[in-house]
This record gives sequence, C-alpha cells and structure tokens, in this order.
Amino acid sequence: MFDCMKKFRNFKEMLHEDHIGTIRLDKLQSNNPVPQFQYVESKKLDVLNPEEYDRELSKEASEINKLAEGTQKILENLPNTFHEAIKYLRQKEELTQEGLEEKAGIPVKTIQRIESGGNQPSRKNFVKLCMGLELNPIIRHEMFNLYEWNLTNSLDRIKLKIILNDSYFDNIEHIESLMDRLELNN
Repeated sequence: MFDCMKKFRNFKEMLHEDHIGTIRLDKLQSNNPVPQFQYVESKKLDVLNPEEYDRELSKEASEINKLAEGTQKILENLPNTFHEAIKYLRQKEELTQEGLEEKAGIPVKTIQRIESGGNQPSRKNFVKLCMGLELNPIIRHEMFNLYEWNLTNSLDRIKLKIILNDSYFDNIEHIESLMDRLELNN
C-alpha cells in the first residue's frame, strides 16, 4: 500500500510539472522488432555550436528514418482483425502467450481466447495488451481502429486514448487502478 501511495504522490506532483519533452531518438531500441518511442526532456539544441547542432540534427533524422521504416513495415503486415493483429504483434516481439501474460498481467487462457477470435477483450485488457506489447503510439492507434467497439468519439474512448498515449503511464497495475477509478473496466 505504501508503494502505491508513493507512486500516487509522484503522479500528483507530475500533474503540476511542465511536460515539455521529445521522443528520445538517440537510444531507440534498434534491435526491437516493434519500434518503440521513448520520451525524455527536450534537449537545448539552441546552445550548441553549429557543428554540434548539425551532428545532433543528423542523428535525429537518422533515428526518425529508422523508427518510421520499422513502423511502416509493421503496419504493412498488420492483419486486419484485432485478434490476428495481437497474435502477429506478440509473435513479432518473440513473446510466448506466457510471456505476454507476464508483461500484460492477463491470464494465458484470456490471451488464447482473444487470439483465436473467441472474444473481444475488455477495455482494460485492450489497454493492458497494448502496454504489455509496448506498442508505439502509431501502432496503438491502428490497434484502436481494429478494436471492434463502436464508441466513435465517446468520452470513454477519449479517456482510453489519453491513457494509452500518455508517456508517463508505464505501470500496468497503476493503469488498471486508474481505469477502475474511471469506470473503464468492462
């Protein structure tokens, strides 16, 4: 309980901080089969001399190209149904269903039912799958489009997008508690 309260206090403090940052381009996980974004505080490029600035700019452009190319390959091969896409992404990450269970906190039996098309995951499990697979925002957006809800731009759908796209939420247990509090658990 203490750990949860400490995390909540840190989260509350974060809400009052400026959140100016960028996608971290200098340390992307290039060996990761599903490209990931990592957010960090913005660099102050305006204080660099022209040569350093040019080097930094070239590195960033190179990393953006790698990230875009990797994401494009994933999207080109992404199946057009949610259950097939989850299975494809899990296999692309070289995860077993047990490995995904560990990362997402979803029982293997549930993962098996979702991947076989036996049932649509709950909203909570949808978010946990996206977080467990560490999908970047572009791929998460495509997964959101494949998810067979008809919520259009409902308030619940917007809340889920906020949770999925907030780079500060990286703890499955915290996200699950937050979704319970927001009554997004079905």
